[in-house]
Amino acid sequence: EHRDLAGLLDNPQTLKMLCKATSDVGWPESKTKAYEMACVQLLREQNQEHLAEQRKSAIPDDQLLAAAGYLCAVMLLSGSASIAPQHSIDAKMGVVVLPELVSGETVPPIAYCRIALQTRLFRSNGHADFQPVHRTIAEYLAARYLMTRIEDGLPFNRVLALMLGLDAGIVPELRGLHAWLAATAHDSVRANLIGRDPLGVVLNGDVRAFSRTEK
Repeated sequence: EHRDLAGLLDNPQTLKMLCKATSDVGWPESKTKAYEMACVQLLREQNQEHLAEQRKSAIPDDQLLAAAGYLCAVMLLSGSASIAPQHSIDAKMGVVVLPELVSGETVPPIAYCRIALQTRLFRSNGHADFQPVHRTIAEYLAARYLMTRIEDGLPFNRVLALMLGLDAGIVPELRGLHAWLAATAHDSVRANLIGRDPLGVVLNGDVRAFSRTEK
């Protein structure tokens, strides 16, 4: 609770993850670092079959985290409930269908996304679809991915437009994503995000790295 991580304790996988992530090096100095450690821990799949597949593919951790962040961003920004790894005869509303996602130089390959779904960053919902292991994990990963895209040239206003409601305020369901964007942003982008939802940024993100003026 002191480190603002109590939300991760209601899920057995994230509880175990916190235990493993902190057993050797102790508690990290910030919430952002804790989530970074948590995601790396969850990425390193313990299932031997999936672990062998991941090693065979030789995909670096940062690229798999980017693929996971891409999937989480698509889910959150589209208001979807889960991800289907393939087309289904029984198509459902609110489900991201992996083969239908756009692939190209600016987004992670679909093959990487498939492997990311098999790690503990995601869990099966019992209907052959997948969901992030925890919503706050999804918000952190999505923000991390989106900020790398913004730094590579994606217009910030295009991302912001996807998070705004009819009243030009942040959509309530996306306040966590918005807060983590502020935590990972710099300079004018961060100032813009703080101004739109300062309380949400404090409650849902991590302000430890903010400058005195930003705080």
